[in-house]
Amino acid sequence: MTAYVCGRCGSLVERDARRCVSCGRPWPALFGLRPALDRVFSPHVSFAKTLALTLVVIYLAMTLVAQKTGDVAGGGLERFTAGPLTLVRFGAMYDKLFYAGDWWRPITACLLHAGVLHVLFNVVALFQIGPLIEYIYGPARFTVMFLASGVAGYLAGLPFLAFTVGASGAICGMVGALIGYGYQRGGAYGEAARRQGIQWLIYVALFGFLVPGVNNYAHFGGAAAGYLLGRVFDIRQMNRGRESDGARLAALVCMALVLAACGLAAYSTLTTDR
Repeated sequence: MTAYVCGRCGSLVERDARRCVSCGRPWPALFGLRPALDRVFSPHVSFAKTLALTLVVIYLAMTLVAQKTGDVAGGGLERFTAGPLTLVRFGAMYDKLFYAGDWWRPITACLLHAGVLHVLFNVVALFQIGPLIEYIYGPARFTVMFLASGVAGYLAGLPFLAFTVGASGAICGMVGALIGYGYQRGGAYGEAARRQGIQWLIYVALFGFLVPGVNNYAHFGGAAAGYLLGRVFDIRQMNRGRESDGARLAALVCMALVLAACGLAAYSTLTTDR
């Protein structure tokens, strides 16, 4: 018989045990999923940096497709900017298609960018604030925050903007989470974190109002969602060195949603081309 470890007290339990005999936790072995969760959410892997590199890879792939089909924004640097048709095919947020049933677009749009400077700015921002949020809350909660904030931002801007892409709303969610953490933590350290997050939001607001075409609704909608999650999520779980099983399972659901959204976007493109 293979023994598993209870996620609460560390006692050995059977795979199908309904309750831990030591602490009483229900389904302590998670049907044998805990070792897999430990491998996926390894402390040796940075989800924030991996995500940032993934955004770059997706942008390069989309740019290659755009150049092959001739759907580029223009000359110069805009030659490396996909045109609207390619963006829509890859899953940009487009209100008409969203209302027509493409529910996955608020998810896939978080992975796309319209221009070299756009992706560069977001990747640099993610490299800066992402690891900090991941350290505070853990990789699972970081994953949930990123996706939930990004989707919330797009839904907030849906009545006002017909077409948009970018991870800015999700990144602003990280900023909002930092502010929420500051209030939750308290003390001098919490005040410093809160002040840093507010400064970030001021910079984002100034950038959004000075540069045309920026989705400010997604920025502030994502920041609001991140702030609420930052206040709700329990940072004390990290004192045990591992996140709760519920948080890790929620992150797996988010990952599955992203994969399903990307698959549906690809299927929609293939069937439309035919």
